Parts: sequence; C-alpha cells; structure tokens
Amino acid sequence: MRIKSMTHYMLDGYGVSASLPLGQADFVNETFNRILLELQLTPISPAFLLPYDYGLVPVDDGLSSFIFLKGGHATIHTFPLRSVYFVDIFSQDPLDQEQVTQVFKTFLPFNQELSRSFSVQRNRPVKSESFNSNEV
Repeated sequence: MRIKSMTHYMLDGYGVSASLPLGQADFVNETFNRILLELQLTPISPAFLLPYDYGLVPVDDGLSSFIFLKGGHATIHTFPLRSVYFVDIFSQDPLDQEQVTQVFKTFLPFNQELSRSFSVQRNRPVKSESFNSNEV
C-alpha cells in the first residue's frame, strides 16, 4: 500500500490587537477565506461558523470557523477578550511552516514572541481498507 504524506499545521496566535474584530463572523469568515486563498488551499465547502457567546466565563466567548479543503480541513478558533486565536490546517498539499505563519501574521497580526506554530508530517493510506478489529 502506498502512503501519502499530509501536513498538519497548528498556530497559537497570542497578543492579537484588541482592534481586530475577532468576534465578528463576517470579519473572521472573509479574513480566513483570504488566508486560504493566499496559501493556495482549495475550499470545497463554505465555512461553518459557530459563535460561542453563551458560556459561564465571558473571556471564553469567541467564534470558530471550520472549512473543508480538498484533501483536508482548516479551522480557526478566536477568543477576542483573550486576544488570541488558534489555527489548525490539515492538508494533502505541502505547507511551508514559515510561509503559513507569515501569511497569518500579515492578515491577523499577533505577537511573535508569545505565539508558536507547529508543523507535522502525517501519513495516511492512499487505498481505502476495511477495518479489521482482529488486527488491533
């Protein structure tokens, strides 16, 4: 069986300016789509936007967006009162960690010293297989 490498990119963007409207669905949706376009990632669905403003702790309020990509997905979770957002991109296309981080820093500026990004190569089978519980 052939194995294809997948890229899993994660970003914890701390120290975001309070002037960025991270709690506004239109802003997050438009900006996240522009970032994916800049990275040449192909969405195959519209964004699923989920505002979270009903928790017991107000600083946990925010917005999440999930977009299916060709061969993967992209998510962003924003917390405006905490001045932070978290990104997760899983892609069949190679991603350069530094380039992706710079694109996010351009569109959604964050404090580089407080933030961190990760990129991991993962493998997946190309040919579908049936699950056999006896092999576990």
